[in-house]
Amino acid sequence: MLHCAVCDDDKFSAEVLHGMINEYPVKLDCGVFFDPIALLSAVRSGKRFDLYILDIIMPELSGVDLAREIRKADDNSVIIFLTSSDEFHKEAFGVEALQYLDKPVNKERLFNAFDRALRYIGEKSDEILPI
Repeated sequence: MLHCAVCDDDKFSAEVLHGMINEYPVKLDCGVFFDPIALLSAVRSGKRFDLYILDIIMPELSGVDLAREIRKADDNSVIIFLTSSDEFHKEAFGVEALQYLDKPVNKERLFNAFDRALRYIGEKSDEILPI
């Protein structure tokens, strides 16, 4: 089972997104964080997720800054950004984000992003050879 983390300071948006994730045909074990510092703390304490879905505009720590910190601990995971602003594209792709989705999130576009993420994760796991 794949593990994902959603981080959005807007609880309503996070809950709507989590509902969509539960409708995705592949089961994802998804933790929801309303505070980027809480997610960062979990990552720094060793918690790993295959997929991160991050809002960009959050107090205390932007989604892009959060992604930079995640990348220090985990450079194999997939990051998808959500935002209501289109001014962060360059920064988003600077942390090797897979997708940049506009809010409100369209379920079809979200599922397409998940499909891409699963292909990417599958390709990465195929590269690992047991010794």
